[in-house]
Amino acid sequence: MPLYSFGSNSSSQLSLSHTDDVSIPTPCLFLSKPPAGPPKAIVAGGNHTILLYSSGEAFVTGNNSSGQCGLIPEEVGARIDAFTQFPSPPLLGSNCAEPGTNIESTSTQWGLCTAGWEFTVLVTNDGKRVYVCGGGSKGELGLGPSITSTLSLADNIPSTTLHLIPSFPPENTFITFLTSSITHVIAVLNTGAVYGWGMSRKGQLTPPSQTTPPKTIPYPTLIPLIPFPVARGGCTQETTLLLSADGTQHLLLSSSNPKWSLLSCLPLQSHLKDTLTLCTSWNGIYALLSTGALLAWGKSDHGQIPSSTMLAAMGSIQQIAIGSEHGLAVVTRDGDEERLVAWGWGEHGNCGRLEKGDVAGVREVHIPPPDDEMGRRGALDVSALDAQLAGFGLIGTRIHEGGI
Repeated sequence: MPLYSFGSNSSSQLSLSHTDDVSIPTPCLFLSKPPAGPPKAIVAGGNHTILLYSSGEAFVTGNNSSGQCGLIPEEVGARIDAFTQFPSPPLLGSNCAEPGTNIESTSTQWGLCTAGWEFTVLVTNDGKRVYVCGGGSKGELGLGPSITSTLSLADNIPSTTLHLIPSFPPENTFITFLTSSITHVIAVLNTGAVYGWGMSRKGQLTPPSQTTPPKTIPYPTLIPLIPFPVARGGCTQETTLLLSADGTQHLLLSSSNPKWSLLSCLPLQSHLKDTLTLCTSWNGIYALLSTGALLAWGKSDHGQIPSSTMLAAMGSIQQIAIGSEHGLAVVTRDGDEERLVAWGWGEHGNCGRLEKGDVAGVREVHIPPPDDEMGRRGALDVSALDAQLAGFGLIGTRIHEGGI
C-alpha cells in the first residue's frame, strides 16, 4: 500500500531520506518491509512520526535527538531518515520487566500510541502496560519531576530508550484510549476514568472546579469529578475535551476562560452526538459528525477554522486530519471519486504548495495515482490520513481492484 507525505521535513519526518520540505505528495521510504495493508494509526510528534499497524508492529522516522523514536541516538543517529521498525514490548519475566510491571500483561505487541513535541507514549495491545521514550521537562514523560529524559535510564528496555511507567494503569483495569498535545497526555480506562500527566497550569488536567491547578502533573493522575464515563478526548495546547461514547456528553477541562473562544464557542450538550472523528490543533477543536457535518472552533489566524463557504466548497467530508495550524480532508461531491483538500497554514508545503503564506479558502492536493505490482494505474482510495504537529500531511492510499 503506497504511503505518501508532504510538507515540513527538517528532521526527515516525511521518511524521504532527505531533509527538504516537499509540497507534492511523495512516496515514503521504508528500511524494512512493513505489514500489508494500511497503518491503523499515523501518529505525529513535533518532528517525528510513528506508524502503528494492526499486527502490533510500529515504524518510526524523524528527529531522534532525545530518543523519541525509541532507539539510542549513539547507535542509530539523532535523525532517522526513513521508516525504521520500532522496538517491541518485552516479554514478561525477562530482565526488561521492571518493578511495577502489570503482571497480568503478556502482550509483545503495541496497541495504542501518541506523541508530543519530543516524546512518544505507547501502550501494549492488552492496554495493561505503558512505555514512554524521549524528553520533556513538564511532566509529559509521566516518570516523576526529576526525570526529564529517558536517554540513559538504567531500567530501559535493552538497546532502546523505552521506559515503563510503573504501576499504571491500576490493577484490574486497562487503557482503551490515548492522546496528547505538545506537553500533556491523557489515558482513558475501560472504566471510563481518565488519567493525565504533563503540563497542567491552564487546567487541562484538572476538573473545572479546581481554580488553582498545579503547574505540572509528573505522574499519571486520576482526573476527578468527571460527571460521565469518558470514551475519548482531544488535547489542544492548553485545554482537554472529554467525550462520552455516544457524544451526548462532553466537558472541556480549563481553569479559566481559554483563549480563542474554545469555551465560549463550545457546542451545547448532545451537539457532538455521533462524532466520528475528534481532532485538535494547537488552539482549535474539530468534530466530524456521522451526518458529514464538521464542527470547528478556535484560533483561525491562518484560516484553519473553515468558514461556511469553505465547508460548502469541500462537499461531502469523509475523513479529516488536523495539524498544528492546518487541516486535511478527504471529500467527495456528487458521487465523484475521493479528493484530498487542505486549508490553513501553508508555509512549508503542508497544504500542497511550497510558498510562504496560507491557503486562501480550500485547495485540492493532487496525489500521483499509485501503481500496482503489474504497473497498472489505480484510482485514489485514501485509507489513512494524518497531519503533523509541525506541519505536514501523511496519506495512505490503496488501489481499487480493476484500476487501469
